[in-house]
Amino acid sequence: MTAHASSVVGISETEGSRYPDSRMTLLQSAARKAFPRVARGCRRLVAAAAHRLRFHLWMVARGIKDWWLLPPGRLDPFDLAMHFDQHYTLSKARQLGPIFKVWWRGGHTTCIVGHARIRRMLLAKEDALRGSTIDLRPLFPIGHVRAMHGETHRRYRRLLVQALQASRLEAHEVAIREWIRVGLNEVICDRVSPVITREELRSSLRMITGGIMLRLLFGVTPESSSYAELVEHYRRFGPEAPAWTIRHSQIAAFADIRRIILRLAEDIRIHPESRSPPSALSHLVAAGDMDETALGNLIYMFEGSHFDIYSLWTWVLQHLAANPEVMTRFRAETDALHSRRAGEAIVLETLRLEQSEAINRDVSCDIFFDGYLIPRNTVVRACLWEGHKDPRIFDDPFAFNPGRFLGRVWSIDEFAPFGLDKHRCIAADFVIAISAMFVEIVLREFQLAIVSVGPPRKGVYHWEPGPDLSIVLGRRVCPYRSQ
Repeated sequence: MTAHASSVVGISETEGSRYPDSRMTLLQSAARKAFPRVARGCRRLVAAAAHRLRFHLWMVARGIKDWWLLPPGRLDPFDLAMHFDQHYTLSKARQLGPIFKVWWRGGHTTCIVGHARIRRMLLAKEDALRGSTIDLRPLFPIGHVRAMHGETHRRYRRLLVQALQASRLEAHEVAIREWIRVGLNEVICDRVSPVITREELRSSLRMITGGIMLRLLFGVTPESSSYAELVEHYRRFGPEAPAWTIRHSQIAAFADIRRIILRLAEDIRIHPESRSPPSALSHLVAAGDMDETALGNLIYMFEGSHFDIYSLWTWVLQHLAANPEVMTRFRAETDALHSRRAGEAIVLETLRLEQSEAINRDVSCDIFFDGYLIPRNTVVRACLWEGHKDPRIFDDPFAFNPGRFLGRVWSIDEFAPFGLDKHRCIAADFVIAISAMFVEIVLREFQLAIVSVGPPRKGVYHWEPGPDLSIVLGRRVCPYRSQ
């Protein structure tokens, strides 16, 4: 055995020579631990290959004439580059054109690039496309609003939009700003080293955005007796990220969250005059619109909203730390209105560069679009990230340049970070406004510097800053505090 092989199993060459039985035992133990992972990987590859074969046989059964109508591209279950290369679909679009097929997440996926083209398809083929999202029906009737269609979708979307609008941001702004400020100060308080790792950053931002969304959605503040309970149960529901599959652990955690929210709702009914601050929950209670589906979607809204916001803020901090000239330029804004617009511009540019990635739709029947067949029981991936990198629309598209969003309004066919159709994110305006507050506070009261940064990695839902990210975050002396 070489020294390298010995070190892998945690025993030196000398120790291995003196204790050959121990060496073999450790090797056998390592092999036993590795075997299940290897076996699972092999099973996944075999299943993917079998699925691909079934798909081809199905296409043959439908008629060989349809083959030539499929978009260009390979259906290769062994091609995993899409999970490791953020530019994969962009390079495919350059090679194959704006409509092409890939093997993604275990099946045939048709990728479409170009916002105008995507919007035209979504509007023209609305009846054949269903929201590709988590199935929440094990938790409450009908399920996720994104998976609804027709009048059912219009009804519940309208209820939730009205509920969010009733939780007026101006009623929360002072508290939100102070919560952000306190949370950022706690990140740097009593630290031995000023260097903050990616995981420390995400954990702190998760705490901040969780508190904000509990306030906006349910009127729950840190002083409330329900606050700690809700945080605990939501962490059980989605320990690292919003759950994609509902299991027994999620059902149990959701039941505990629902119990607390129903208790809050009953308190609102009995003492409506004492409920402060306003919230989406108090609106649903007052309007008498809180059936199980509306309540379930409101409860689940916390998961996606606070996860997306703290993921976005991690990107914001990376880009600001890596571009000190942008911080210097935007700190020069002293007028409150201009400062807010500068904050919004930084948020929008971060969305353009990073987190706005794709719209996924399940295809319920065959679609013919722009000369291609998109078969039923496959997926359409509308590529927003790639459309936001079009040099014909955005000069130097991979540069971090928030100035492009100052004094310019982009059409939806050019810039659409929250979607292109009726399923557009209902919390889009909240995300921008709250994130702009975050940016204002960071620029005015804190110093940022990049320590290390690496390539991004594919997370559960988004591409995220890589594990090598670390920054220095410190207080700065500022002439005034944001109001």
